[in-house]
Amino acid sequence: FAFVVQLFLMAEFSFHFWDSAQHVEAPLRVVGDSYADVMGVAIFNFALCMCVPSWMNEKKPAVSVNKTIWGSMAAATFSYALIGVLGARSSVHTNDNMLTALGQPHMPALTRLCAFLFGAIIIGFGVPVSCLVIRYNLQLSNTLSSTGATLVATVAPWVLSWPLYQGHAALNVISYAGMVVNGLVNMLLPLALALSVADPSAFGLRKSMQLEAPSTVRPLPSSLERFRSMLIRAALALTLPAIVAATAIKTVSQISGS
Repeated sequence: FAFVVQLFLMAEFSFHFWDSAQHVEAPLRVVGDSYADVMGVAIFNFALCMCVPSWMNEKKPAVSVNKTIWGSMAAATFSYALIGVLGARSSVHTNDNMLTALGQPHMPALTRLCAFLFGAIIIGFGVPVSCLVIRYNLQLSNTLSSTGATLVATVAPWVLSWPLYQGHAALNVISYAGMVVNGLVNMLLPLALALSVADPSAFGLRKSMQLEAPSTVRPLPSSLERFRSMLIRAALALTLPAIVAATAIKTVSQISGS
């Protein structure tokens, strides 16, 4: 249901942006006034790695892991690019939260309604799912008891986030969390773990880590399997400097007040 609604909302936003862009004479710039938050927000939006174990435990055996992950990521990347370009083209200056701009009184009634529905259905319905995934991971890994996992996953986020709804606080938290927390948990550590399995010598290990049960998932096409170690190294070589540079740029931007 939420997916069908999201397709409709994206279509309405795209049409609105396209129509509004006809009245904006300013060209679309490749780089805006500030790109301090770009990397953090991008990583935050692609931070699905922590959800994969829970999803794999619950999915039906016939569901293809590769088709689901690669297909959803390709669709998400295309959607982000489409909405981002059209949205940036339709306005010279906009709010940190695009939904806030789309919900302004001067916007068409249908666009304002869609902005409300996006927040209530797409984002709102995603919160319980995230809470369940976090609780699932904390409890099954024996990190916390059932009660502790429930408190951390379902109570703590609301208690800690409610003061952040005004100003730029939410954007700053998302940006830093995306770079530092998600960048480490969803990007660097999984890549490091994958490299330790594919090439133990990279970390000075004598033999590969032994898994309790061999995985049947093959994330790469068979023709690229022999390049797995090289591809993981390349991903690490690109990801680590990017996260470090983005964190430094964001920190300098915060200190300078720009």
